[in-house]
Amino acid sequence: MAWFAYWSMLLGALFVEAMCNPRKKAPLKTIECPPSATYLPDDGDCTRYYSCNRGKGVQRRCGVGLHWSIEKTACDWPYKAKCEQRVAAIRARLGKSEEVTEQTTTETVTPKPCQQGINCTLPNCFCAGSDIPGNLPAAKTPQFVVITFDDAVTQYDYDNVFTKVFDRANPNGCPIRGTFYVSHQYTDYTLVNKLWSEGHEIASHSISHAVPAETWTNGSLSRWKAEINGERMIISEFAAVDKDHIRGLRAPYLAINGDVTFNMMKEEGFLYDSSMPARELGAPIWPFTLDFGTQHECTIEPCPKQSHPGLWEIPMNLFKGSLGFTCPMVDGCPRPKNKHQALELFRENFNRNYLSNKAPFLQAFHAGWLRTPSFLEAFQLFLDEILAKGDVWIVTNYQLIQWMRTPVSLSNIAEFEPFQCNFEQRQSRCLKGTKKRCSYEVGLDTVYFNTCSAKCPKYYPWVSSPMGEKCSFKCQYAATVQEYYLKLISQRRNSSK
Repeated sequence: MAWFAYWSMLLGALFVEAMCNPRKKAPLKTIECPPSATYLPDDGDCTRYYSCNRGKGVQRRCGVGLHWSIEKTACDWPYKAKCEQRVAAIRARLGKSEEVTEQTTTETVTPKPCQQGINCTLPNCFCAGSDIPGNLPAAKTPQFVVITFDDAVTQYDYDNVFTKVFDRANPNGCPIRGTFYVSHQYTDYTLVNKLWSEGHEIASHSISHAVPAETWTNGSLSRWKAEINGERMIISEFAAVDKDHIRGLRAPYLAINGDVTFNMMKEEGFLYDSSMPARELGAPIWPFTLDFGTQHECTIEPCPKQSHPGLWEIPMNLFKGSLGFTCPMVDGCPRPKNKHQALELFRENFNRNYLSNKAPFLQAFHAGWLRTPSFLEAFQLFLDEILAKGDVWIVTNYQLIQWMRTPVSLSNIAEFEPFQCNFEQRQSRCLKGTKKRCSYEVGLDTVYFNTCSAKCPKYYPWVSSPMGEKCSFKCQYAATVQEYYLKLISQRRNSSK
């Protein structure tokens, strides 16, 4: 009840603040439309179009990474919309061909600092872009699919989502496996151990998953260490997962703090991040290293600009949802109306990769989205369809990086050692005699977690106290929420004077 009161006051303060200080929107550009027109393209910008009503056209923008398609009168992938050719032709007729040449060739004439095979070579360096590693032709390249889940691992999701998704096998007979970005609160660490022992990859998603997103984009190096490496310590201690097997991270809200995040990764021994959406206008991009900073268009600032040799970024190529929306995570797009629509969305997005450069197809979820029976059924049908093709492999992020380092063609991939199912060394260390439920009183509430450790820590593990060695959650977290609420109230009072 105490927590409910805190959050009720906090949300109320945020609502009052928003109502009293509304953001001013920039005026929209308008044009005259023919009487019969419903939509008109923007002749100078492929990402924009006009929505017409009663002879007036109001400028609109497509979702991130999409272009306006005249044929479909809707936003679509650039390679389907073919808008750039149309704009170039229009400008050429108007005598502006030089302007078109300058605009469309700027990226190609400017030398890229990363040059594959010259100043960047595998296995430890790969330039960002759409080129296939090892110069393999697409026909001989496996189509990788990576399934990831963010946030807490719970018994309900293990029983009703995870076991049903991963009850399938790759072409070599080994079970398909995914990557789990684990955050602390509500996680059952006995299930984290079970997932790991079954061959899944476990990665860090922070301890607190704190709000707002600015907590992360403005977070200090010490904060990032306390949150990301702290959760790795918690997983290792209470889920009995080898610490050196926890190699990757995904930032809460995909909100990294540029070079600060990657400096933390280097100092704490992380191998990769998978938080950066990739807005590419052509083919989707492959994972790359940060030897030359960020090489693709940055969509969520701040992005890393410095060199971080050997650290990998697994980009989140945008998923195209209904109504022209794009999103880095499947559940971030508008919800499909039914199973058929969900299945078609999976197929269309998969084909964008499969029919072009076979860049890895990332399916990033929060488990709650697949709790909807029709969505889960659609995803299961989709997985069965693509696995039947014979050249599709569903792997973890770490397995993907291992292949990137030493690319192997389709003819030899069945024997590729990292894709074998040798999980004997991961035998469950969470036995009945060691499992324990740890409960803690926090105000009027009770927080708890299940652990593989036979002994509960004295205090609830939290930021700055991942082993529960001191009062962190009870003494600091409640105070932080209360302080934030009081600060909002103070600001409101000052603004009303």
